[in-house]
Amino acid sequence: MFLTSRYARRLRQRYIWVWVIGSIFALLGGFFQFMTWPTVIMIVLLKAAAYTWFLQSTLKEGMDEIAVATRQAKEKERIRARSDVPLRSKIVQGFADPIMLIDPDLLIVEANLPALELFGERIIGQDLTLFLRSPDALDALSRATAKESPVRCELELSTPVRRFYVLSANRVDNRMAAEMGEDNEPPYYLVVSLQNITEAKLSEKMRVDFVANVSHELRTPLSSLIGFIETLQGPAQSDPQARTRFLGIMHDEADRMTRLIDDLLSLSRIELGKHMIPTDSFQVKGLLDRVPITMAMALERANREVRIDCPDDLPEVIADGDQILQVLQNLVGNSIKYAAPDTPISIKAWHKKRLTSTGQPAIAISVKDEGDGINPEHLPRLTERFYRVDTAHSRRVGGTGLGLAIVKHIIERHQGDLEIRSGHGEGVTITFALPIAKVDKSANLEEVIDLAS
Repeated sequence: MFLTSRYARRLRQRYIWVWVIGSIFALLGGFFQFMTWPTVIMIVLLKAAAYTWFLQSTLKEGMDEIAVATRQAKEKERIRARSDVPLRSKIVQGFADPIMLIDPDLLIVEANLPALELFGERIIGQDLTLFLRSPDALDALSRATAKESPVRCELELSTPVRRFYVLSANRVDNRMAAEMGEDNEPPYYLVVSLQNITEAKLSEKMRVDFVANVSHELRTPLSSLIGFIETLQGPAQSDPQARTRFLGIMHDEADRMTRLIDDLLSLSRIELGKHMIPTDSFQVKGLLDRVPITMAMALERANREVRIDCPDDLPEVIADGDQILQVLQNLVGNSIKYAAPDTPISIKAWHKKRLTSTGQPAIAISVKDEGDGINPEHLPRLTERFYRVDTAHSRRVGGTGLGLAIVKHIIERHQGDLEIRSGHGEGVTITFALPIAKVDKSANLEEVIDLAS
């Protein structure tokens, strides 16, 4: 069954040659009766040698053909088995999370694109422990090699930024090594996956911090109210002056709690509708003119003035007018509370070429005050909930620590830009940008010229 057509042809050729030689010797023996016995013996030996050569060469080539056919069959089977490797690689590449295939020596055999982006492009063939140094991760890998059920643990990576993952390691037996008897194939692999839970972790931390901050912010005025009530019920019960002073403080503390609750409700409503992009449009100048009117009492008490610089021909912006008015009120209110007294507050609006997030043409609006300013290290955290540069001063002037957080969430809902600039002794300038509703031809032409230049 292993004989090839080429081998069969050679076999027939050799058989013909042996038959021809034998026939010649037979004819010689028949025609030459005068041959001696030594001659006859020599002819018989030559015929035997020819047949022996024939059998040996035929057997050798037959064994060689069988060996070649066997090797070819094994190679075909090996190729068929190896054809699973590209499929294995494609399967690994089909996952969005980082996936790695690890051998018993913890060497990385396969890795998909997210894993290469996470650990580097040269991790194939490297030891996994060079990239995962966490004791919990190494313990999970050790336990996974001993059993077939998945092992999970949480993992923190600090470079290049702090991130959190859930590591899952699962042992998978290598059937090809068992069936084929391949020495270079490991008996099993470890499938290691990493699920990014950074956002969930940070959200949970923010929730815990938020509850703690709200509890703290509410506990302080409530403790003051309880203390003053007990004082009025006791020693100050018959003291009209003390009663009047304490009632005024109690009113201020109650107002502080009311503002805090109002800001919390406002922030909750904004976050609830954060996925709903506004579709209304309005004129910027008309909205800016409303700001000093709606805040006239606060400006008068602080002896402050709002100066508006806004061209009349600015196009409309796509935005929720009430929320943008709330943004401006929060920013002007912060300037009233924290800027230098008896100094003006400037509001300016102008064309902006494009938004950072969407690339759309926009209108930028800035609110600038004059005061001591804020040190640069505080700027990245100003939009965090309850973050204050000076906690005592903020509470004294009635700040809740939520004003800029509300501003940030409103601008994010509008897919706009927000920027805070300040330095010690320079005052604070907060600029936000909103997409315009219509782009006139002149604006388009100017933008094309800018891009071309």
